[in-house]
Amino acid sequence: MTARLASLWVMSLSLALGCSVTHRSGEFACDPEGNCTGGRICEDGFCVVPGATDDAGVDAPHHGSGSGSGSAKPDAGMGSSCPAQCSSCDDATNTCLIDCKANPGLCAKAITCPPGYNCDVECTTQNSCRTGVACPESGACTVDCTGQSSCQNVSCGNGPCDVSCTGGESCRTVGCNNSCACDVTCGANSRCETITCSDLECETFNNNGQQECSSTQNPLCNTCP
Repeated sequence: MTARLASLWVMSLSLALGCSVTHRSGEFACDPEGNCTGGRICEDGFCVVPGATDDAGVDAPHHGSGSGSGSAKPDAGMGSSCPAQCSSCDDATNTCLIDCKANPGLCAKAITCPPGYNCDVECTTQNSCRTGVACPESGACTVDCTGQSSCQNVSCGNGPCDVSCTGGESCRTVGCNNSCACDVTCGANSRCETITCSDLECETFNNNGQQECSSTQNPLCNTCP
């Protein structure tokens, strides 16, 4: 009798466990090529919604890092194809931001703005952007040299270029090159050494006697389309 009761108990337990297992509906099985619709992905032979629950109420598999919270998402403001040399990208303005304070490693080496983007370089930390800044060939370029002894060998492209030198001892060698509208402004404590405007007609001097470049000096200084 004892053996029979034990056997019945084992059978009851097996049935209880069997009833607790949920099964995915066959209608969500992946086709032979693994194609799914409605934003689902093929996982273990079934179409499931990542990070949601499947049709049987069982959590669908999570993807991404070990946190189990689903796929990792790009940082806010980071474009889906933002180049590696950018801290972030603004898709609305097609602008690459290079932030030396947020990403000092990007500014410890020569900076080359990615082609096809406008470029905003924030040289806000001491000695940042001292190994060269190459603006994009055709996009607009803004270089803010607010860090102490920041910015050396800044080279503008063909697009609008605005270099602001307000950090102490900032800006050594800035070339407007063929920029269609180049502005270089120098603060009282800036170095502003070897500033080359797009044209001699675009040269100007501030109250401290420092040479600057102005796109409004005369009509020849702004030829941007």
